[in-house]
Amino acid sequence: MIINSAAARFKPTVDLRVAAVVTLTAAAAGLQTLWLATWRGGWTADYRLLALLIVLGATAAHFPVELTPKFKTNTATAVYFAMLLLYPPPIAVAAVGVSVLAGNGTLSLRRNALGQRRRGL
Repeated sequence: MIINSAAARFKPTVDLRVAAVVTLTAAAAGLQTLWLATWRGGWTADYRLLALLIVLGATAAHFPVELTPKFKTNTATAVYFAMLLLYPPPIAVAAVGVSVLAGNGTLSLRRNALGQRRRGL
């Protein structure tokens, strides 16, 4: 039997994993906003250094370091740790999140014709 209903023909489907990632991301963003709003600690921060660390963290994602023949890592973790040590927790966590999003976003723009990521020089 053929159904001519537009709703039956164009039934949108969402993968469960995608829905879970979107839900967890929205929850994390909401909790981070709540944490920033209710923070009672100090807000002293050098924002020029914070911006520099965000750019360094985003750039470090593009240059892997080969530790063993089958294991590569990058130095972005060291930059994230420095942010966590230097700034109040809500600012540091937000800055690490921005740095990760910027680094992975710019890394996703660097793909070859086959869709494989290109890193390094």
